Amino acid sequence: MRVTAPIGNSHLDRSAVVNLIDHHRPNWSLEQAFYVDPAIFELERELWFPRQWSLVAHTSEVPERGRYIVRQLFDEEIIVVRFGDGEEDIAAYYNVCTHRGSRLCAKDGRSRL
Repeated sequence: MRVTAPIGNSHLDRSAVVNLIDHHRPNWSLEQAFYVDPAIFELERELWFPRQWSLVAHTSEVPERGRYIVRQLFDEEIIVVRFGDGEEDIAAYYNVCTHRGSRLCAKDGRSRL
């Protein structure tokens, strides 16, 4: 079964997804549509992914203070930066200036903090 969706930000056919879930047999694999259908993926992006943590980088990719990397997370570009010397001194931000709407970093790099 394929779950179709109009192009653009139109409503996805959620009833078809609910129907697939209702007919799922416990201890069996999910229907193929859950793995390959772009409309189901869009629905997951809308409903599930924003509520979950998403891995965008490993701590080893920003090994020292001031190091930053640029990564893509779905439709958003993210900057991951190490701002201190501690193990947990890492933060992630959208790669956009909120005042001017411009991109902040074009590529990975290092900066003085």
